[in-house]
Amino acid sequence: MQHHYTGVAFSVFDAGTGVGIESVDMSGLRSAVSPQESIAQCARVSVDDVFGTANDRSLALFREFRPMVDAIGPTELSITRSGVGFRGTQRVFAAVRPSTHGLGGFLDLSHRVDDERFSSVDPYTKRLFIHKPRLSTVRQLDDEFRGWLQDAYRVGAGRHLYAEPIR
Repeated sequence: MQHHYTGVAFSVFDAGTGVGIESVDMSGLRSAVSPQESIAQCARVSVDDVFGTANDRSLALFREFRPMVDAIGPTELSITRSGVGFRGTQRVFAAVRPSTHGLGGFLDLSHRVDDERFSSVDPYTKRLFIHKPRLSTVRQLDDEFRGWLQDAYRVGAGRHLYAEPIR
């Protein structure tokens, strides 16, 4: 499967001038960015940079997580120094980062899922909930988790926009 690498989770540019307004990386930190800086970040950050010094548990989990996403459909990787995001045709729908316990990150889902694998679940928009997984064992990446990834992939394709908003 072919992937396209980008340097930030998302960037906001002024449509008239093309000047970068802000960038948000996987940790949620905002910073000013220009299109040239965003391109430069692309050249500097790779999956190996993110996971190259990760502990064995984080690396093992990422080696299981990435093929699960790849099996659902094509994605673009959105890589920052702090994590690896998976972008569908419309938006980044999932991201992972190494942590001392294994993997952290987020999944965007169109419904709330209460499960011990998520350290928090918060409304993100009228139609989305951001779920923050705290994964520490490969067993946690089971068929149920695969189903949530498939739901998140549909969010990445923008299919949540056609559903009734959550009240």
